[in-house]
Amino acid sequence: MAPHRSYALASVQALLTAVKDILLAESSATGNRWLSLSRLNSRFIEQYGLSAVDMAERQSPNSSFQDLLVTSGQFSIYKTPDPDQFYVALLPKIRKTKPILKRKNRPKS
Repeated sequence: MAPHRSYALASVQALLTAVKDILLAESSATGNRWLSLSRLNSRFIEQYGLSAVDMAERQSPNSSFQDLLVTSGQFSIYKTPDPDQFYVALLPKIRKTKPILKRKNRPKS
């Protein structure tokens, strides 16, 4: 088991980065981009000594962990009938492209 490093997650951004890293590692290992909250919490406990939910509560007491994920714009949430359980995945990055130029309106004849 890795040493507990909860001190390393001193901000919401650090928490979100840790979630992203765990999702990428799990996705590479399993081939599934979706990860259950219970599995994510287990991985957090292994690596940081606290669950992701507990860590989020410490970082942002007025927001739920799920709210932090959604408002970050980096994650997708799949809700289940159990409100305490959900699945999370990384949203795919969208490449920025040049805007399409509008054609000038043709003069009416």
